[in-house]
Amino acid sequence: MLIADEEHFKQLFHAHYGELCATAYPIVKSHDKAEDIVQNFFMRLWQHRDKIAIVHSFRTYSSRAVYLMALNQLRQQSRGMQYTDISEHPEISSPSLDAKWIEEKEEEHSKLLDEIDRIIESLPEKNRQIFKMAHYQQMRHAAIAAQLGISVNTVKVQVSRAYKTIRLKIGKQHLSYLVILFAPAII
Repeated sequence: MLIADEEHFKQLFHAHYGELCATAYPIVKSHDKAEDIVQNFFMRLWQHRDKIAIVHSFRTYSSRAVYLMALNQLRQQSRGMQYTDISEHPEISSPSLDAKWIEEKEEEHSKLLDEIDRIIESLPEKNRQIFKMAHYQQMRHAAIAAQLGISVNTVKVQVSRAYKTIRLKIGKQHLSYLVILFAPAII
């Protein structure tokens, strides 16, 4: 997927800004920093729009990029404070700033995204098609129904089944991540 034009870019920004801030916030623990990270992501996306080809979903791509940018900011922040008095900055000794912990979280995040992609690809063909239209292409249920020549209720049932399959296969420990990944845009 390439960014077609400025209008398409604006649609992506407005559709994903809130959920991407929600992805960055738990890592940087600041709304302002989370917003800065998301704005930097979109700025870089616009600057390199002719070079970026998003293979799967924009939501997956952007979520991973913002997650990694937040971890990088956390890493840079910890390096910048390494010569200060630790008693003034108790967060320095926090395990969240440990490089090994950050690498583990990056790997965990990457594996989880890969697993979600595998689960979606393992769905029955029609179920997978409807789910991708609803979440990757962000189509409304009525538009999907009209395009496929099926009822809106059928679309709702298929999307619900896909969610159920994903929830069952991912497990309870990652349900909060699924909420962020597949939640409708806040803005």
